Amino acid sequence: MKKEEIQILELNRNNFNDYMNEIKEVMEYSYSLNFPHEKELDVDNKFNKLLAYKFNGNAEIYVAVEGKCFLGYIWFFKKDNERIHLNEIAVIKEAQSIGVGHRLVKKMEEFARKCDIKQIELFCMENNANAKKFYEHIGFYTEKRILVKEI
Repeated sequence: MKKEEIQILELNRNNFNDYMNEIKEVMEYSYSLNFPHEKELDVDNKFNKLLAYKFNGNAEIYVAVEGKCFLGYIWFFKKDNERIHLNEIAVIKEAQSIGVGHRLVKKMEEFARKCDIKQIELFCMENNANAKKFYEHIGFYTEKRILVKEI
């Protein structure tokens, strides 16, 4: 895959059917990596909530494509006037490590600049070493940690 052929497109009412199944597939893959102990992943429900956020004006979704080939997506929202929350970024296995994720993040950064937002935050699972490495490589740092205890 050549980077110059990759496009980042905003998901909208006209094109979301074109990418719906691919988003669900990579979403399921991403959730299985990040939440390995969850027995049932209701991807359809998560996808429908994502679309509701998008079409209610509460979230932004972009997809990465090469020609007609879906490579990944990012979805985020304005948390407040100072921060964007990156809710999820997922890239198909075959397109990882070729700059797709970086391009998706750059598109989100463009959105932030247009809104005069200076910070982006995200949550990253401790068990996802590849994601942590990716985020640190593109400039993210740990601000705080959330600790959990099962009872």
